[in-house]
Amino acid sequence: MRLLFRPPVLSVVGLSSILLTLTTAQSTTRNDAVCLNNNATTSLLPTFNNPLLQITAFNTTSFNTTSPTHNTTSNTTLPLTNAAKKAHIVAAFRHSWSAYIAHAWGHDTLLPISRTHFDNHNGWGVTIIDSLDTAIMMGLDDIVAKQLEWIESVDFTTSKSGQMCSLFETSIRYLGGLLAAYDLLQGPYRDLLDRVSEDPEAKLRMLLRQAKSLADTLTFAFDTPTGIPYNWLDLRTRRAEELRDVALLAEAGTLILEWTRLSDALLSALPSNATEAEKAACRKYAELALKAQEHLVNPQPDGAEVWPGLVGGKVSIEDGEFMNTVGGWGSGSDSFYEYLIKTSLYSPSRFSGFGKRWIQAVESTAKHLLIHPHGHPEVTMVAGYAGEEVGGSMTHLACFMGGNWILGGVALNRSDVVSWGEKVVEGCRFVYNSSATGLGAEDWTVGEFTFLPEAEVEDVEVDLEGLDEGWRMDGMESWWMGETLKYLYLIFEFGEERVSVKPGEGWVFTTEGHPLRVVG
Repeated sequence: MRLLFRPPVLSVVGLSSILLTLTTAQSTTRNDAVCLNNNATTSLLPTFNNPLLQITAFNTTSFNTTSPTHNTTSNTTLPLTNAAKKAHIVAAFRHSWSAYIAHAWGHDTLLPISRTHFDNHNGWGVTIIDSLDTAIMMGLDDIVAKQLEWIESVDFTTSKSGQMCSLFETSIRYLGGLLAAYDLLQGPYRDLLDRVSEDPEAKLRMLLRQAKSLADTLTFAFDTPTGIPYNWLDLRTRRAEELRDVALLAEAGTLILEWTRLSDALLSALPSNATEAEKAACRKYAELALKAQEHLVNPQPDGAEVWPGLVGGKVSIEDGEFMNTVGGWGSGSDSFYEYLIKTSLYSPSRFSGFGKRWIQAVESTAKHLLIHPHGHPEVTMVAGYAGEEVGGSMTHLACFMGGNWILGGVALNRSDVVSWGEKVVEGCRFVYNSSATGLGAEDWTVGEFTFLPEAEVEDVEVDLEGLDEGWRMDGMESWWMGETLKYLYLIFEFGEERVSVKPGEGWVFTTEGHPLRVVG
């Protein structure tokens, strides 16, 4: 789930998408669909000259498709082998990392245009921690060693930036990043850890200890009448922003995976003679997230469900009741639905009910919310809703759902759901190919297929003018190295990967793109 304006990441949308549309696009929710058409020759490969900041534009070739295509020219020689493509993507990661080291080390966000930095995620170095598992999967020993050294020095008990802390963003970027590194280095990438550390077990304990320290800092968010947490927290006073007693569906519903994984990892690390009190202390993190989740999967009051599985986007922190019936698979709601299926895959014995809720939501969406652009009945998109009134627009953040449906359809052996997911991905690919640049719009109306109507453009401009010093237009968000480059790399790692995105092979990817080991 992503709650703020997010310029489209350089993305290609196609049908080999089970790999890359596993997360929202914080966004995310956080998240962007980055997929490759099986029959297309595509380059997302920059030319690197200056090791800092100067980077040529990415180039893409046109798709072989009946949908509108953009005109592009390419001055880049296309590498033909997967190994060559992976090498270019690793070079992009090192390029970005070098710039971060030079101008933003220890801070959250690199500002590449002004060549400085900004602390917008508590000042704990979010770029370092969010990108750690990408560096691990790319086998970048030197970078991983430096990242681990930094993590050991972080004090997660207070915010260095003094800003309000987002429980949602902190959980998916920091907590998810720490836990993914722990799972990878303990498991399939243990050889890397052995190379970079003289005491590998101590490094693993450090990662888990820091994850626990971070969670302990955040637990006061759940101290509410319902257990539904406040999102915005002042870590200095340990008080929440109580002026807003409303939680967005995705804010409260995108915690269950990371917080449950923390509990499970802590329990697994206990000695065999651990006391019940010690076990209970480990379980509390999962229990906090589950208490909040129960309000979302058992919606109240009567009528809170618009259609089976589909609910509104706002819930009261005071009484746990839904406050509207406005929703969909876009920003503000997206990663709640994403996590229903993923949490059920993470631990079917505990969370099979979440999978049932997910399939209800998918079936209701297929029945009521699939729409088609004017003149293109073969192109499928997904609308939002206000009550039973179906909207006529879609956002690029909702494109994650195509891959999410493919993932769940494969896991549940539902070929119809897989087919629906493929159609949604193709609809998003249609959007990207309909623009002059090959980049998709932030959102679009579907009836006449118009990109960003003038009123919406003005709204975005107003929002951007109000941002402090315009930093968001000059910022390398942590998901660039934490998600985008990881997914591009995994496309060409397919068949050789140590960590598989396919259901049933031991891993599930979070909404921020962090792989967590499935417990069964």
